[in-house]
Amino acid sequence: MNAIKNNDKKIVWTLSSLVPKYLKNKFMDSSAQILHIPLIKLFLNDNYNKIDSIIKNYNKFIVTSPYAAKVLSNHLNSEHEIYTVGEKVCSMLYKSNLRIIKSFFNSEQLSIWLRENLDSSIIHLCSEKSDKSIFPDNVDSYAFYKPLKNDNINKEEVQNLDNSTIIFGSPSGVEAWFELKNKNNSNSYACMGNTTAKTLAKFTENNIIFPQDSRTKTLVSLISKHHGI
Repeated sequence: MNAIKNNDKKIVWTLSSLVPKYLKNKFMDSSAQILHIPLIKLFLNDNYNKIDSIIKNYNKFIVTSPYAAKVLSNHLNSEHEIYTVGEKVCSMLYKSNLRIIKSFFNSEQLSIWLRENLDSSIIHLCSEKSDKSIFPDNVDSYAFYKPLKNDNINKEEVQNLDNSTIIFGSPSGVEAWFELKNKNNSNSYACMGNTTAKTLAKFTENNIIFPQDSRTKTLVSLISKHHGI
């Protein structure tokens, strides 16, 4: 990682996934530094050992995270009916030749659609931190992975970052960041997902950059506009 220059604008990707190529390319010709500081690591929990037996009891599934999509692509098949949230999740499962019935920008949109159009059983295969209250009563939840704080990051580096836009992908990432007590109030914040945005608003009154369509390209465009790039 290149040394951080305090006078440079910094874009900080805090998700565990690699920095998207689109984000790198957008800021390649600017003075902005792209930093990858993964605040959270995702791990399968003990429930994962029973995932196949759980799947056998359902035909309809909700998948809302790229991590879940990556894991479940090895367990779901083309006979299953899958409802997704987010462009990346849909793309990953589609490339695995799975059957996507509908895809939504966010969980709230999916919830509204389910309440109006589906009364049969469906299961959300999700994280231990997923908000189960969003969906109607016919949606069961099965948490097969968990987020844990990444203790290997340079905490002093995080605490002293300024002139930065911090990008979050989950409420867990938001909580981990603010636990580190960054010393500067000049940072702006960006995120994907309504639940993450609501969590972020509890910690800061600073500007929150948030794409309503939950698309990475829209997020990057908003960040670029914010930095005047």
